Amino acid sequence: MRQDAVTRWVERYRRAWLSNDAGDIRALFTEHAEYTSTPGTEPYRGHDEIVSWWLENADGPDETTFAWEPLLVGDTRAIIQGRTVYLGSTAYRNLWVIDLAPDGRATAFTEWWVEEEDADDLEFDDDEADAADDDSDDLDDDSDDLDEEDEYDEADEDDDWGDDDEEDSVDDDFEELDYDYDDDVDIDIDGEDAPDPEGSR
Repeated sequence: MRQDAVTRWVERYRRAWLSNDAGDIRALFTEHAEYTSTPGTEPYRGHDEIVSWWLENADGPDETTFAWEPLLVGDTRAIIQGRTVYLGSTAYRNLWVIDLAPDGRATAFTEWWVEEEDADDLEFDDDEADAADDDSDDLDDDSDDLDEEDEYDEADEDDDWGDDDEEDSVDDDFEELDYDYDDDVDIDIDGEDAPDPEGSR
């Protein structure tokens, strides 16, 4: 899996998060995908269940900011960490596990989220408020549909993930990524202090 495939998926997720458009949500997942909003619970399966749950728990378009960075990009699975701030309310630390199909849609998605107890930046400054307001417009400039050039190229895949390199493919790919990790976005997973599911995403 290429890093840009993960970036495109997260950007499309954010677009759907802001728009709450059923078409944007469906475009993220394969027809029989599983979405687990709280680890250890039954996932939502297929487009109808996922869209229904999503819209029942929808956030408004100007309620949140979201920042993220990848932790690992493997053959078919990516793990990212993020932080969501709800204006004037609370903040969450996020950990996402994304399994992607060759066409760039998710076959499975699991999110962990932990509420911050002492977040001190819940009021957006002017720049953050403008960014939250403009996120949807910026993402609308991207194509909603996958172009042929974004689709999985079997020939390229053979070159990138050949038999000789298969054992070390994940490690090699991960070593090529050069990220500046910020201590402020470390994930602290505490299963005993899980927030109300309606506060997720």
